[in-house]
Amino acid sequence: MEGSNTAVTATKIAPPRPPSRHLHRTRLIERLEESVNAGGTVVLASAPAGSGKSTLVNTWLDRRSVKVGWLQIDEGDDDPSRFWVGLAAAVHGGVPAVAEVITTTISDGTDAVVAAMVNAIAESGAEIALVLDDYHLVSNPEVHRGVEQLITRRPANLIVVVSTRVDPPFRLGRLRVRGELSEIRAADLRFERDESAWLLDAETLGLDRDAVEQLTTRTEGWAAGLVLAALSLHRVADVAEFVDSFRGDDHLVADYLSDEFLDAIEPNERQRLLEVAVLDQLSGSLIDDVCGTSDGAAWLTSLAAGNQLVISLDRSGTWFRFHHLPRDLLRIELERTSPKRAAVLHANADGGTPQRVTWWLRSTISSRPAARSRPPTSWPRTPPSC
Repeated sequence: MEGSNTAVTATKIAPPRPPSRHLHRTRLIERLEESVNAGGTVVLASAPAGSGKSTLVNTWLDRRSVKVGWLQIDEGDDDPSRFWVGLAAAVHGGVPAVAEVITTTISDGTDAVVAAMVNAIAESGAEIALVLDDYHLVSNPEVHRGVEQLITRRPANLIVVVSTRVDPPFRLGRLRVRGELSEIRAADLRFERDESAWLLDAETLGLDRDAVEQLTTRTEGWAAGLVLAALSLHRVADVAEFVDSFRGDDHLVADYLSDEFLDAIEPNERQRLLEVAVLDQLSGSLIDDVCGTSDGAAWLTSLAAGNQLVISLDRSGTWFRFHHLPRDLLRIELERTSPKRAAVLHANADGGTPQRVTWWLRSTISSRPAARSRPPTSWPRTPPSC
């Protein structure tokens, strides 16, 4: 690895702030706490997009007396130098010495970096929880090798949390046999009926137990599906008819996201959501710069307060990002319906803030049939549970 002077943005190493209205999932938190206390200090939260992995991990860690180092991974972290610099920045609050040792060893290769980080954490004596969020975006074998080394050599005061849509290429079986692995899967994250009732705000919407049960069954307890169902329920006149017609298998959930969710939104608001979705991270000023608006901050605040489509990335409520699943849908729909406008927005993003923004120009979009917008192939065939 070569040395790196890459600056790490504050939002990349800050735990996402939970939505203003979110459920403390006591049964999962207590199970996770018990497993970690029994020695399962490598936590694998592996489930599809929209399953509630990050919110659960963040809520659990809020209860622990531990220094949290949170790294929000993106495609650029396939560069080993950038990855380890980001990791050092993430744990700096608990282990200030890490930044210096990484800087001095990064040119010596992965083995030297991992050894230096392990020693610095061990010598600090502070209990550290290191969260690698969206780890599925890493594809570089050298990064995988280094992270597995870190897990294997981790000191007693380090908890490693890997949050991902797909299992990482680590030797998980060995960790299981040793009792060192705590796992949270899609099946664990499924919302049960009472949890779904809370998420749907059933009392406000006038949903009875049977209606909640129907939506829970049809979404298989998938958080994103339940949240989007609640958004549409606020706009329909006949709640019973909506519940009866809602389905939760993969193709029908995709149809719902495309047809019911987007089509239920007022056209100007719908177009704005499509345009803003070209951004990986959202702030009021960035929205104004890229989309040519003047009220980006107020609009974003309203969006964040009114639903759970966006996740706060900082404590001040300035930076947000879309949940991955709705973001993918919005980007597909923008490319399908307004390709010229999409090109303008991508150009604006490129010219305005190249370090903050990446855009979605994958060949899979242009190859999709125009007659029907479908979700990315990475979506699960069965709706993930929360």
